[in-house]
Amino acid sequence: SAFAYCAITKASKSALTGVCDGVVAIDGSMLTSISTQNLGAKVNVYPIDGGTGKYLHVKGGAVTTTAVNKTDDNFVITIKG
Repeated sequence: SAFAYCAITKASKSALTGVCDGVVAIDGSMLTSISTQNLGAKVNVYPIDGGTGKYLHVKGGAVTTTAVNKTDDNFVITIKG
């Protein structure tokens, strides 16, 4: 399962900026990410800054890509360590 929450900190014609907190749970372990994002961008990269269980001390990131039809987004997690 996954959870993401973004608090909007700035809105303008060119960007929608938010501070985002995300958690992904996989097989009883979790990955966490806290970052500032341009939520209007087609691609966002969320750094992995923590984890539990088998993901303790890992590094990497999660990348989201907005689909052309805006109904099916891609979410890819890369883990190192």
